[in-house]
Amino acid sequence: MAVATRPKVPGAGWAVKHGVIGGAIAGIVFALAEMVGSVLMGMPFLMPFQLFASIPLGIPPMDIALGTAIPVGTVAHMLLSIIYGVVFALAVQNIALLRTSGPATIIAATLFGIALWFVNINVLAVPIGRPWFAMGPPIPPFIYHAIFFGPPLGLYFAGQQRFASR
Repeated sequence: MAVATRPKVPGAGWAVKHGVIGGAIAGIVFALAEMVGSVLMGMPFLMPFQLFASIPLGIPPMDIALGTAIPVGTVAHMLLSIIYGVVFALAVQNIALLRTSGPATIIAATLFGIALWFVNINVLAVPIGRPWFAMGPPIPPFIYHAIFFGPPLGLYFAGQQRFASR
């Protein structure tokens, strides 16, 4: 008689470790995509750092000097990316399907990226005093979140399944 076994649930340390790594990877991919997108839209290559820095500073991006924007924006962006990575890691840790199915993990992470876009740009930006995020065209930030944050995060966690099964 075959006995069904449940996949092992990783501990909290696993979620933090892999959330930090996965979030950092996705954050770097996202930032690089935004930098390329800025150039393609005729804006400065480093403009995304002004946007990232405007989150903690609370002032419009174009009013932030690059000397301030680069360090502040890098820290703010990477910190948020890591926090989001840990949140997703907790979902992976607690939902068996996300620990055992690579495609489900990638789809869930893509939906997570879309949810981040919707909440951060369409729900929170104006109430927290960052209206410039909601003023721009909606398609580029949607693409950055849906393609360049969620899927890389999902691919990282899908890759972890392969190593966990060994």
